[in-house]
Amino acid sequence: MKKNDRSRKTESKNKRVNTEVLDIGANILIRKYENRRLYSVNHKSYINLEDISSYLTEGKKIKVVEVATNKDITCEILLQILMHQGKADLIPQEVLEIMVRMNDSWLKKFWSPYFDKSIRMIFELNPLLTGSTKDIFKNWFLK
Repeated sequence: MKKNDRSRKTESKNKRVNTEVLDIGANILIRKYENRRLYSVNHKSYINLEDISSYLTEGKKIKVVEVATNKDITCEILLQILMHQGKADLIPQEVLEIMVRMNDSWLKKFWSPYFDKSIRMIFELNPLLTGSTKDIFKNWFLK
Protein backbone atom coordinates (compact mmCIF):
# COMPACT_ATOMS: atom_id res chain seq x y z
CA MET A 1 0.00 0.00 0.00
CA LYS A 2 1.37 3.39 -0.95
CA LYS A 3 1.75 6.23 1.49
CA ASN A 4 -0.82 8.34 -0.40
CA ASP A 5 -3.40 5.53 -0.16
CA ARG A 6 -2.95 5.44 3.60
CA SER A 7 -3.39 9.19 3.96
CA ARG A 8 -6.56 9.05 1.83
CA LYS A 9 -7.99 6.29 4.02
CA THR A 10 -7.11 8.26 7.14
CA GLU A 11 -8.73 11.41 5.72
CA SER A 12 -11.81 9.44 4.73
CA LYS A 13 -12.00 7.84 8.17
CA ASN A 14 -11.64 11.23 9.90
CA LYS A 15 -14.43 12.70 7.78
CA ARG A 16 -16.71 9.81 8.75
CA VAL A 17 -15.97 10.32 12.45
CA ASN A 18 -16.74 14.04 12.21
CA THR A 19 -20.03 13.26 10.47
CA GLU A 20 -20.94 10.79 13.23
CA VAL A 21 -20.38 13.45 15.87
CA LEU A 22 -22.75 15.80 14.06
CA ASP A 23 -25.41 13.16 13.42
CA ILE A 24 -25.78 11.64 16.88
CA GLY A 25 -27.60 14.51 18.55
CA ALA A 26 -24.94 14.71 21.25
CA ASN A 27 -22.11 17.09 21.97
CA ILE A 28 -19.64 14.31 22.70
CA LEU A 29 -19.29 10.90 21.07
CA ILE A 30 -17.52 8.30 23.19
CA ARG A 31 -16.41 4.88 22.04
CA LYS A 32 -15.99 2.00 24.44
CA TYR A 33 -13.45 -0.59 23.40
CA GLU A 34 -13.30 -4.27 24.38
CA ASN A 35 -10.56 -3.51 26.90
CA ARG A 36 -13.15 -1.28 28.68
CA ARG A 37 -11.34 1.92 27.74
CA LEU A 38 -13.41 4.95 26.82
CA TYR A 39 -12.29 7.20 23.98
CA SER A 40 -13.71 10.65 23.29
CA VAL A 41 -13.88 11.17 19.54
CA ASN A 42 -14.25 14.93 20.05
CA HIS A 43 -11.23 15.29 22.33
CA LYS A 44 -9.19 12.59 20.59
CA SER A 45 -8.14 11.10 23.91
CA TYR A 46 -8.97 8.37 26.36
CA ILE A 47 -11.25 9.43 29.20
CA ASN A 48 -12.76 7.99 32.37
CA LEU A 49 -16.13 8.07 34.16
CA GLU A 50 -15.18 11.27 36.00
CA ASP A 51 -14.61 13.02 32.68
CA ILE A 52 -18.03 11.94 31.45
CA SER A 53 -19.58 13.17 34.70
CA SER A 54 -17.87 16.54 34.16
CA TYR A 55 -19.24 16.79 30.63
CA LEU A 56 -22.74 16.15 31.92
CA THR A 57 -22.32 18.69 34.73
CA GLU A 58 -21.32 21.23 32.08
CA GLY A 59 -24.63 20.51 30.33
CA LYS A 60 -23.22 18.58 27.40
CA LYS A 61 -25.00 15.59 25.88
CA ILE A 62 -23.06 12.39 25.40
CA LYS A 63 -23.46 9.21 23.44
CA VAL A 64 -21.43 6.12 24.23
CA VAL A 65 -21.11 3.43 21.57
CA GLU A 66 -19.56 0.01 22.02
CA VAL A 67 -17.05 -0.39 19.22
CA ALA A 68 -17.38 -4.17 18.81
CA THR A 69 -21.16 -4.15 18.33
CA ASN A 70 -21.87 -0.50 17.47
CA LYS A 71 -24.52 -0.65 20.23
CA ASP A 72 -25.55 2.51 22.12
CA ILE A 73 -24.54 1.86 25.75
CA THR A 74 -25.02 5.38 27.09
CA CYS A 75 -27.53 4.30 29.75
CA GLU A 76 -25.19 1.57 31.00
CA ILE A 77 -22.36 4.08 31.39
CA LEU A 78 -24.65 6.55 33.19
CA LEU A 79 -25.68 3.80 35.61
CA GLN A 80 -21.99 3.04 36.20
CA ILE A 81 -21.39 6.71 37.00
CA LEU A 82 -24.30 6.73 39.47
CA MET A 83 -22.87 3.65 41.19
CA HIS A 84 -19.37 5.12 41.20
CA GLN A 85 -20.69 8.34 42.78
CA GLY A 86 -22.63 6.38 45.41
CA LYS A 87 -25.98 7.60 44.05
CA ALA A 88 -27.36 4.21 43.06
CA ASP A 89 -28.89 3.78 46.52
CA LEU A 90 -31.21 6.72 45.79
CA ILE A 91 -33.50 4.23 44.08
CA PRO A 92 -35.08 2.11 46.81
CA GLN A 93 -34.14 -1.57 46.81
CA GLU A 94 -37.79 -2.57 46.48
CA VAL A 95 -38.11 -0.58 43.25
CA LEU A 96 -34.97 -2.20 41.86
CA GLU A 97 -36.30 -5.66 42.74
CA ILE A 98 -39.57 -4.92 40.97
CA MET A 99 -37.68 -3.69 37.92
CA VAL A 100 -35.59 -6.88 37.82
CA ARG A 101 -38.74 -9.03 38.02
CA MET A 102 -40.56 -7.14 35.25
CA ASN A 103 -40.26 -8.05 31.61
CA ASP A 104 -38.64 -5.58 29.23
CA SER A 105 -41.80 -4.42 27.50
CA TRP A 106 -43.48 -3.50 30.80
CA LEU A 107 -40.37 -1.61 31.91
CA LYS A 108 -40.27 0.36 28.69
CA LYS A 109 -44.00 1.11 28.72
CA PHE A 110 -44.26 2.10 32.37
CA TRP A 111 -40.98 2.93 34.12
CA SER A 112 -39.22 4.84 31.39
CA PRO A 113 -42.04 7.38 30.82
CA TYR A 114 -42.66 7.56 34.59
CA PHE A 115 -39.07 8.51 35.43
CA ASP A 116 -38.84 10.86 32.49
CA LYS A 117 -42.08 12.69 33.38
CA SER A 118 -41.21 12.87 37.09
CA ILE A 119 -37.82 14.48 36.53
CA ARG A 120 -39.15 16.84 33.85
CA MET A 121 -41.95 17.93 36.19
CA ILE A 122 -39.41 18.89 38.84
CA PHE A 123 -37.49 20.98 36.31
CA GLU A 124 -40.70 22.60 35.03
CA LEU A 125 -41.72 23.49 38.59
CA ASN A 126 -38.35 25.07 39.26
CA PRO A 127 -39.30 28.54 37.84
CA LEU A 128 -42.43 28.50 40.01
CA LEU A 129 -40.45 27.98 43.17
CA THR A 130 -39.29 31.01 45.11
CA GLY A 131 -36.83 31.82 47.85
CA SER A 132 -35.50 29.05 50.04
CA THR A 133 -37.53 26.34 48.29
CA LYS A 134 -35.83 27.18 45.01
CA ASP A 135 -32.41 27.10 46.73
CA ILE A 136 -33.15 23.66 48.17
CA PHE A 137 -33.94 22.25 44.71
CA LYS A 138 -30.96 24.06 43.16
CA ASN A 139 -28.60 22.59 45.75
CA TRP A 140 -30.25 19.20 45.40
CA PHE A 141 -29.57 19.08 41.66
CA LEU A 142 -26.00 20.37 41.93
CA LYS A 143 -24.87 17.74 44.44
